[in-house]
Amino acid sequence: MPTPKLTRTASSSPPPHSPAPPGAAPSSTRSSRVVEYVHLDLAGEPKVEEREVLSETLESVRCRWCNAVDQVELVDRPGAQV
Repeated sequence: MPTPKLTRTASSSPPPHSPAPPGAAPSSTRSSRVVEYVHLDLAGEPKVEEREVLSETLESVRCRWCNAVDQVELVDRPGAQV
Protein backbone atom coordinates (compact mmCIF):
# COMPACT_ATOMS: atom_id res chain seq x y z
CA MET A 1 0.00 0.00 0.00
CA PRO A 2 1.41 3.45 -0.89
CA THR A 3 2.50 5.68 1.95
CA PRO A 4 0.35 8.84 2.26
CA LYS A 5 2.28 12.07 1.88
CA LEU A 6 1.56 15.45 3.41
CA THR A 7 1.13 18.19 0.86
CA ARG A 8 0.28 21.86 1.04
CA THR A 9 -1.28 22.81 -2.22
CA ALA A 10 -4.14 24.82 -3.55
CA SER A 11 -7.06 22.52 -4.05
CA SER A 12 -9.50 22.65 -6.92
CA SER A 13 -12.27 21.53 -4.59
CA PRO A 14 -12.63 23.58 -1.42
CA PRO A 15 -13.42 21.97 1.94
CA PRO A 16 -17.05 21.81 3.15
CA HIS A 17 -16.61 25.16 4.89
CA SER A 18 -15.51 27.86 2.49
CA PRO A 19 -14.37 31.29 3.62
CA ALA A 20 -16.93 33.85 2.57
CA PRO A 21 -16.34 37.27 4.08
CA PRO A 22 -18.74 39.99 3.03
CA GLY A 23 -16.97 42.24 0.53
CA ALA A 24 -13.49 40.70 0.91
CA ALA A 25 -11.31 38.14 -0.85
CA PRO A 26 -10.04 35.46 1.53
CA SER A 27 -6.77 33.59 1.41
CA SER A 28 -6.63 30.19 3.09
CA THR A 29 -4.03 27.64 4.12
CA ARG A 30 -4.98 23.96 4.01
CA SER A 31 -3.17 20.77 4.93
CA SER A 32 -4.08 17.62 3.05
CA ARG A 33 -3.11 13.97 3.37
CA VAL A 34 -3.42 12.35 -0.03
CA VAL A 35 -2.51 9.17 -1.84
CA GLU A 36 -1.53 9.89 -5.44
CA TYR A 37 -0.85 7.36 -8.16
CA VAL A 38 1.70 8.98 -10.46
CA HIS A 39 2.48 7.72 -13.95
CA LEU A 40 5.77 8.67 -15.60
CA ASP A 41 5.72 8.74 -19.41
CA LEU A 42 8.74 7.69 -21.47
CA ALA A 43 10.13 11.24 -21.28
CA GLY A 44 9.91 11.11 -17.48
CA GLU A 45 7.02 13.59 -17.17
CA PRO A 46 4.83 12.80 -14.14
CA LYS A 47 1.05 12.74 -14.38
CA VAL A 48 -1.26 12.13 -11.42
CA GLU A 49 -3.68 9.45 -12.60
CA GLU A 50 -5.59 9.01 -9.38
CA ARG A 51 -5.82 11.08 -6.20
CA GLU A 52 -7.49 10.06 -2.95
CA VAL A 53 -7.86 12.68 -0.23
CA LEU A 54 -7.46 10.99 3.15
CA SER A 55 -7.99 14.16 5.19
CA GLU A 56 -8.04 17.89 4.67
CA THR A 57 -7.80 20.59 7.33
CA LEU A 58 -8.43 24.28 6.94
CA GLU A 59 -5.62 25.79 9.03
CA SER A 60 -6.17 29.50 8.61
CA VAL A 61 -8.19 32.04 6.68
CA ARG A 62 -7.31 35.71 6.29
CA CYS A 63 -8.39 38.63 4.16
CA ARG A 64 -5.86 39.12 1.40
CA TRP A 65 -6.31 42.91 1.42
CA CYS A 66 -6.28 43.82 5.12
CA ASN A 67 -4.80 40.60 6.62
CA ALA A 68 -7.67 40.36 9.12
CA VAL A 69 -8.21 36.88 10.51
CA ASP A 70 -11.12 37.70 12.82
CA GLN A 71 -13.34 39.31 10.15
CA VAL A 72 -13.80 36.23 7.94
CA GLU A 73 -16.98 34.16 8.25
CA LEU A 74 -16.99 30.46 7.30
CA VAL A 75 -20.17 29.23 5.62
CA ASP A 76 -21.19 25.81 4.28
CA ARG A 77 -21.00 25.37 0.53
CA PRO A 78 -24.34 24.38 -1.05
CA GLY A 79 -24.49 20.59 -1.28
CA ALA A 80 -21.41 20.06 0.94
CA GLN A 81 -21.26 16.96 3.10
CA VAL A 82 -20.12 18.14 6.50
